[in-house]
Amino acid sequence: MRELREYLAACERDPACRAVLLTSSAGPFCQGLDYTCLLGLSPDKRRRAAEELARELKEFVRAVAGFGKPLVAGVTGACVGLGVALLPLCDLVYVSEKATLQLPYSRLGTVPEGGATHSLTTLLGHMKAGALMMTGRAITGSEALSANLATGLLWSATAYEDLIAQARQVLDNAAQIQALESTKALIRHSLRAKLEMALHSECRLLVHQWCAPEFQQRVRDLYDGGQLLLQKPGFDTQ
Repeated sequence: MRELREYLAACERDPACRAVLLTSSAGPFCQGLDYTCLLGLSPDKRRRAAEELARELKEFVRAVAGFGKPLVAGVTGACVGLGVALLPLCDLVYVSEKATLQLPYSRLGTVPEGGATHSLTTLLGHMKAGALMMTGRAITGSEALSANLATGLLWSATAYEDLIAQARQVLDNAAQIQALESTKALIRHSLRAKLEMALHSECRLLVHQWCAPEFQQRVRDLYDGGQLLLQKPGFDTQ
């Protein structure tokens, strides 16, 4: 999270950067938070690790939500947890028909993270957002498009090339990049204020839930069963 946050800050300062594309060259778009930093610790160290993870999470989400230039996401593989929570914070979201999106928080026994309780509810409505968060069911790229979680659908065979073309088209059609940035600022103004409240409430609960012995055991069981991937999320940026 820190590396991507620093990269976004550098792109914000770079006048040659007109937009940022978040995608993966192959495999998962995002595998969610890496919970291994919370395992195998004494209660005091676990508490400190949970508080540090919550702080880093808040700073990361603020950086994504506050990024002033157009932000395009391309999901061509699995997108889990925090990866899904990030999508409403992007300006354009393209998914392949083979992509899967999932919020596994009910299985983890925690509340959602990344401000998802506000951003996803605002985007999808209470019923659809609640169903995704409470059931933990994985949805396809086509379902994500139908649910209003994506801008467009990509065909897997040419997904990466089509994604680049879509991002370039947005920039080529803009008479002035400053106009795009101003439009984004106006659209995102109310979201950012309410997102901050959601982040505060979520992280306060998450620290408590992450420290619980029941959470520790659930995570171990899911890891042992191969149902959660241990690798850290990876992003390619252009």
